[in-house]
Amino acid sequence: MTNIIFTGLRGSGKTTIGSKIAEKLNREFFDVDEEIELNEKQKIKDIVDKGGWEAFRKLEKATCKNLAKKENAVIALGGGSILDDENHQALKTGHIIYLYADPLLCAQRVKGDENRPSLKSKNNLLEELQDLFIERDRIYRQRAKTVFIRSNNLNEDITKIKNLIQTLH
Repeated sequence: MTNIIFTGLRGSGKTTIGSKIAEKLNREFFDVDEEIELNEKQKIKDIVDKGGWEAFRKLEKATCKNLAKKENAVIALGGGSILDDENHQALKTGHIIYLYADPLLCAQRVKGDENRPSLKSKNNLLEELQDLFIERDRIYRQRAKTVFIRSNNLNEDITKIKNLIQTLH
C-alpha cells in the first residue's frame, strides 16, 4: 500500500491527524520534524538558531528521502517540506493530502509553541501564517492529490479522512 502524506501550514493538524490515522489504519507513523530532532538530538529551534533555515532544510531533505522509502506509512511533513522540488519528487509516489486550514485557526493552535521558530522574522504569528498561506496555498494544492478542508471538529475530520483513505485502495 502507498504512503499517506500530510502537508499544510504549521498548525493545520498534520501531526495530530497523521498519528491518529496511522493508529486507526494500523500503519507506522513518522513526523519529519520529530525524525530530524531524534536524529540530530536537538530541537528544530536550536538547529535553526545554530545553522539557519538552510541547515534545517538540508536535514529535512535527507529525512524526506529516507521516509519516502517507507511502505504503508503515514507521514506528517513540515509546512515547507513539499515546497522543495526534490522532496516532492521523492514523496509524490505517496498519496499527498493537503490539510487546508484557515491561518487564524492555525495561529490559535500553535500560539506559544516555543519550538516553532519564525519563518519570516515577523513578530505577529497570525501575519506570518497569513503570508505563508498566500505563498504556499497554490503549491500545496498543485502537489497534493487530495485537498481536505479542516473543520473545528478534530474527531469528525479524522473519521472523514480515514474513510477517504479507505476508498483509495
